[in-house]
Amino acid sequence: MSGWDVNVADQGTAEAQGTVPSRVAQFWRQRDFWYAELAALGVRVLFLAATARLTKSVDVYSWVRVGKALQEGANPYAVTTFLNWPPLWMQIIYLLQKISAVTGLSFVICLLCFLVIVDLALIVALYVLLQTLMPDRSPGRVVLWAISLNPVCILLTCQHGNFDGLVALGVALFLIAVVSYQKSHDPTDWLVASLLLGVAILIKTTPVVLAPLLLLGIRRLRARAVLLGVALTLGPVLLGMSIIYVLAPAGVRENVLAYRSIPGYFGITGLLGLMHLSGLSSLYARAFPFLVIGSMLGLGFWIRKIAEKPGPFAVLIAACAMLAIPLFGPGYGPQYLFWSIPLLAAVYYVTDDTAMRRLLLVAYEIAAMTYIIEYGFFPSHGSLALQEWPGAMTLVLYADNISTKGGETLVRLPLFLALLVVFAKIAREAKRVGSSTP
Repeated sequence: MSGWDVNVADQGTAEAQGTVPSRVAQFWRQRDFWYAELAALGVRVLFLAATARLTKSVDVYSWVRVGKALQEGANPYAVTTFLNWPPLWMQIIYLLQKISAVTGLSFVICLLCFLVIVDLALIVALYVLLQTLMPDRSPGRVVLWAISLNPVCILLTCQHGNFDGLVALGVALFLIAVVSYQKSHDPTDWLVASLLLGVAILIKTTPVVLAPLLLLGIRRLRARAVLLGVALTLGPVLLGMSIIYVLAPAGVRENVLAYRSIPGYFGITGLLGLMHLSGLSSLYARAFPFLVIGSMLGLGFWIRKIAEKPGPFAVLIAACAMLAIPLFGPGYGPQYLFWSIPLLAAVYYVTDDTAMRRLLLVAYEIAAMTYIIEYGFFPSHGSLALQEWPGAMTLVLYADNISTKGGETLVRLPLFLALLVVFAKIAREAKRVGSSTP
């Protein structure tokens, strides 16, 4: 048996013998949890203090313009092109604007403080998820390095200022409910999972790729429960989208329904651009939505027919699904990696496969170095190094050379290759676990 098999088998034996607690210990009573929380808060406060006078990424100032539009009574979906998702983020921006007005703090400070709070909440969710998966292990060290002290998370939260940490939080909460249902067989847990997936999709549509996970154990449910689950998943996003569509049909059609990330800066479309195959890149971009739908259908049929599987199986599938979007998608943003970080941490946590763990650590190191370079030199990210040393002509020339489509693709090439190997390894393991006899 592989390390993964040993984990699952040992877990089942321990539970049967009563040596593993049937209920997860309260996370707030665990010392390592508080170490992770305090480390995350301290590092982020220090980063924000050190960069207080420096420019943030272009996304931060996009949210400033959305906030001003709301303040003036305009519809940001009609007068800006920055909102490409369901309306929850717009509502959060509206609330942050109100907090800014009441407290006298700048909107940017309120925004960044909110994102730090999201990170702290993500630590709670990931800690609980890991405890739920393996109650006999201590998750604190994994959470500490995966979220609290991870340079990628720190830069995305404190410098980039996008809300993808909120997506990661929604995905983690959804997985907690999925794993809980696999253990309890309680239909309430499945319905909670359906609702949490609906909320995650309301934040950003990408988590829809996790919908096949709701088919795990669905045969135990009555038809009425399944229908209710479908309503809980689709209801939030359909209601939200219908409201903004009525208010700004053209803006929603162009900026939400027809939205595609900009190709050519990473991965497949970036490499095609370097080879001057822009026509093939455009064709791939048009075909990708159909590839996603086909993959979801195939995954759903496979999950529907396989036998019951333990919680770690859901983590493997979720990690593959969320990683596939930035890895194989035609467009890319560095914030997209945030979606997969808690899931990759969970894969690391539940396996004793040394090769898997080493591979994840190598990818972690490559990601950290890549993001330090990006946020140090890319103008769209704030160019922190150039702001600190504006007169260093060598740094300026380096930034000019890499701040192009081809340059950014090459900077990110080691990360793309590392994530490709990680994806292949996890996908193979998921296939093996899913096909194995219980």
